[in-house]
Amino acid sequence: VAQPVVPTDARINYAAAARAADKLRPHGKSESSGRISAWPLAGKATRLLAAFIDLTFSMAIISLVVICARQDLLPAVFLRTEVVIILLILTGLLNDGLIQVLWGGSLGKKLVVIVARTDGGSVLGTARVLARALLKWLLIPGWVIAAVDPSQRTLHDLICGTLVLKGRTRPR
Repeated sequence: VAQPVVPTDARINYAAAARAADKLRPHGKSESSGRISAWPLAGKATRLLAAFIDLTFSMAIISLVVICARQDLLPAVFLRTEVVIILLILTGLLNDGLIQVLWGGSLGKKLVVIVARTDGGSVLGTARVLARALLKWLLIPGWVIAAVDPSQRTLHDLICGTLVLKGRTRPR
């Protein structure tokens, strides 16, 4: 089969490519599983990398706060264990909540090109994003459930009815 000749100066029209991809995606649930079949699951390694990036982001902010407190640039209360734990949860909410609402994904999800969706494939609403973010950081040990769950969902995904899929969100 002969391959079409493409001029070397041909440019990709990304908007046209996105429209074509949307037309090719099924716009409903698959018959067998109730899941959107157009996007595959993100995969354990990809999710682990995104979680590592998100955790690193939170730890970097916390480290900066602790360093500033040790240098007396911030009050000593920021050196207390319970305050550090609260800061971990708050930075997690910032990344997985606010950044997800504004940009469609946490820093980790954006960098590894994955998205969170409802079980039916819909975009997450603000309330579900914030609930998922809070549960993600309160239930960190529940992340290991993804290793045995057939849909690779963590405890916070199961509670919130979400899936993490490969792909990038469309700009709003």
